[in-house]
Amino acid sequence: MEGFGRVISAVEIVRGALEGSINLTELLILAHLASAHPDPVSYADLSKNLGVTVTSVARTIKRLGQHMVQAPNGTWKDNGLGLVAAGPDPYNVRQFVTTLTPAGLKLMNIVGKLLV
Repeated sequence: MEGFGRVISAVEIVRGALEGSINLTELLILAHLASAHPDPVSYADLSKNLGVTVTSVARTIKRLGQHMVQAPNGTWKDNGLGLVAAGPDPYNVRQFVTTLTPAGLKLMNIVGKLLV
């Protein structure tokens, strides 16, 4: 049962870093990207491996990544968490790939140490 305590501690660290709640899909995407790091992972592969739609992956990456939104007053602000970066796959421009940013890698390294 001690292992579950470590998992709960790890989830709490991620929640604190995300300044709020985290859902299972977000946590699994971060863990999958950490295990593949430094290689990028396609949205399609994340979708297949996690059993969610590509649309769900894209929405989650948007929240976890850098996502600029325009406020009603015309100013721009970063509405994302900055933990992942995404862009077109250089080998297939119809696909998108994502990877952890340095901030995301740092967070997942802390989580990984708790789980060992």
